[in-house]
Amino acid sequence: MVFSFFNPQKPFQVIDVFIENPIPFNEIDKEKTIITAGDISIPIVSINLLKKLKKISGRAQDMADISALNDLEELNSND
Repeated sequence: MVFSFFNPQKPFQVIDVFIENPIPFNEIDKEKTIITAGDISIPIVSINLLKKLKKISGRAQDMADISALNDLEELNSND
């Protein structure tokens, strides 16, 4: 179960908050990436686990997201 928060003025800006842990937290914590916004450090899920979470959800949009993430990874590997 996930709650999604979005900006009504920019609906593409979404933050998902998981209520259940489909992947153990310690696995997510090991692979997390930290990004910095000003003075704030923000942990984000790795692309590998993001794709796994999207596969678990099974929604059509998540399947399309997985395809786009695969394309992005391929482009990055060619650099």
